[in-house]
Amino acid sequence: MAKKGDQMKNHLFKTLKPYVKGNEKLRLPQVEMYEALEELIKEEKYDRELSVIMPVGCGKSGCITLTPFAFQSTRTLVITPNLQIAEQLLNDFGKAESFYRKFDILSGNQFPEPVEIRGTTTNKVDLDLADVVITNIHQLRGDKNQWLHSLPEDYFDLILFDEGHHSVADSWFPLRKKFKNARIVNFSATQLRADGLMMPGKIIYDYSVAEAIQNGYAKRLKAIVLNPKTLKFVTTEGGSKTELELKDVIRLGKKNPDFRKGILSSEASLKTIIEASNRELQRIRLETNDPKHKIIASAMHWNHCKQIVEAYRSIGLRCDFVHSSENNRKNESVHRKLERHELDVIVQVKKLGEGFDHPYLSVAAVFSIFLSLAPFIQFVGRIMRAIAQNDPYHPLNQGTVVFHAGTNIYDRWTGFKEFSQKNQKFYGELFPMEELNFSDESEIEIIPTASQSAFAGNSKNEEFSSDEGEQKKEKHEPHPSYSHSVNSDKITEKNSVFSMSDILIVEQTDLTTETIPLIDSNTEVLAAIECLKKNNVTGDQAKRILELDSAASTTPKYRVRQNSRKALQERVENFVERELASRALQPNGYELDIKHQSKTNQMILESQINKAIYQLVNHNAGKRHEYSQVELDLIDSKFEEITSSVISRIFARDN
Repeated sequence: MAKKGDQMKNHLFKTLKPYVKGNEKLRLPQVEMYEALEELIKEEKYDRELSVIMPVGCGKSGCITLTPFAFQSTRTLVITPNLQIAEQLLNDFGKAESFYRKFDILSGNQFPEPVEIRGTTTNKVDLDLADVVITNIHQLRGDKNQWLHSLPEDYFDLILFDEGHHSVADSWFPLRKKFKNARIVNFSATQLRADGLMMPGKIIYDYSVAEAIQNGYAKRLKAIVLNPKTLKFVTTEGGSKTELELKDVIRLGKKNPDFRKGILSSEASLKTIIEASNRELQRIRLETNDPKHKIIASAMHWNHCKQIVEAYRSIGLRCDFVHSSENNRKNESVHRKLERHELDVIVQVKKLGEGFDHPYLSVAAVFSIFLSLAPFIQFVGRIMRAIAQNDPYHPLNQGTVVFHAGTNIYDRWTGFKEFSQKNQKFYGELFPMEELNFSDESEIEIIPTASQSAFAGNSKNEEFSSDEGEQKKEKHEPHPSYSHSVNSDKITEKNSVFSMSDILIVEQTDLTTETIPLIDSNTEVLAAIECLKKNNVTGDQAKRILELDSAASTTPKYRVRQNSRKALQERVENFVERELASRALQPNGYELDIKHQSKTNQMILESQINKAIYQLVNHNAGKRHEYSQVELDLIDSKFEEITSSVISRIFARDN
């Protein structure tokens, strides 16, 4: 019997020093959030639970990877609302392609040790060695959850909730209660929870939408409000027709959500929103000469969704939908079509799910009712992610929200007053529902102050204008799939926002260099080279050895253990195959089944080897997922001894 061993855990969030302040690769809100945390932690007493508010596209995932350093955490738990975000954050915390490498946060080959809780692929030893544990809430759900029961109360000293507005769910409370001494930080684009109440935790950093637009982290937005001069509807009592003006439509909509639903589900409203959103889509595509821009539409229910899809298809747009009741395979197929730019419109019922990221969603068509601001902001956020990063004036970075004047009324959105003044100002300007002046127009265009400076930026930015006031349109070939007819005569070279003057390159950015050391004067290196030559090691072989060594240093420990476990299974199978072949025995034969249990030669030999392995490390059958790396290394070193003993015992009668 072997004594179980364990590897030593390094507390790397305590010992490593991240390069944050002065790091020009980081975004402003990432640096400011980190500094806000550091200042807060210097205080002797501060709230256990904190919140960070940040719009999409501003680097929230990067903020999450930086936060454990600010707290100098011993072990951090990161909770996500779904599997997709968990996978994204695991990569951000990973070693080979991590956020720390991409943005020069850490130098050298030492990185915090990540691990993901998912099914039985992870065991307690993996968690013991980890600096950060990432999982989705479903893995920790239930009163009898193995992880909540097996881990001590002080196992985590920091818990990070991604998309913290979901923390209303009952499944989140056991985590707070279990690890009662752990600090908690919620990250979200809105402080409103899914139920309309405020997200818990003192807000220590709030980066506004207006700031995100002005710094080029989010698209500049405008709204198109559709205005029926009059609206006719049929009452359920008597079937008489009633004609209303806009002010009466808004008044009734405030009192009756069903009235607003009736407006949106009507054929007339559907047609106007479809036409307006398509017109905006074609305008953006033409101005940017890029057919990849798309519409995202929100539907109220299944039948309404089908109605919207058919309407978009009837005008020649490629349209499909995702629905929470559809199986994952169907929804994933639609997502893939979207990523391959095989759709012009995607319609969602309820939600796409957090973590969905497609920057070319540029027009939001609102066909549904939002009674609270949180889901509405989440929906609008789908079109906010910038295409051209850090460039508020870039023509690709524009988005439009299209909605009906008589439906989504912001003064009925609960919690609006809880927003920061900057966000209140932005959303209040973008979606005003009082004192709208349509005059004789059927629709009006609203551009918030934050977006106005960005929309006007093209005329002020030298990059898009010449000294002589003349502009030349950059030549772009239309995408071959672009078949929608647009009157190009209305857009001339002179007023195209994608025009630019002759370019003079005055600076290069993100230039990477590599310092190559001289080795002809280094005696140790020369001696090593001579040793390699004597042992007939070629240059390619030496290079491969160094690459493997580098790869090993960047592979998370849990992944090394999982690979070792898989390699052990393959080693057993390969040994059995070779041994049976050497003795002219068929794997599916029964020569070794002396007890007549209907077990094949392969089954018997594999089971005996596995039994010897269980005895070596003192584990029961079916518990191989619990093996530590130390135990797997022991099995590897004793493998020939194990198999030799088994072979001698099984084939003793043949001697």
